[in-house]
Amino acid sequence: MNYECCALQFANLLSIANVSALDGEGYKRQEQLVEIFRERKQPFLATMPMRHQYQCEICKVRSGESIFHFENPNMPVDKTTKKAMWGVPAGISAQIETRELHEILAHNREPGEALKKVLRSVDC
Repeated sequence: MNYECCALQFANLLSIANVSALDGEGYKRQEQLVEIFRERKQPFLATMPMRHQYQCEICKVRSGESIFHFENPNMPVDKTTKKAMWGVPAGISAQIETRELHEILAHNREPGEALKKVLRSVDC
């Protein structure tokens, strides 16, 4: 399975929110888009950048750390689903940080079960 292609099936809400928001309210707009995508049952990626950096131990690339929330509201909620940064998910979801996502996409590390399940829920 090509995890990068699967990840690209999730609408990147913060990228659009930062462009469409009024008065620099990108995070507030992202929260609104999360609700819209949940109502429409469309897969999305919500992102929260952090203030610190990380450096990959394998390739030494440096990047800002972020929390990535992948969610597919079109798939039934797992009974073990807990409240995430963007409220209670309306479908299957997984939250990971940049470090983990980088290792999966750049270094072919196997994702955790929660992320695998979410990524497998879309056609890719």
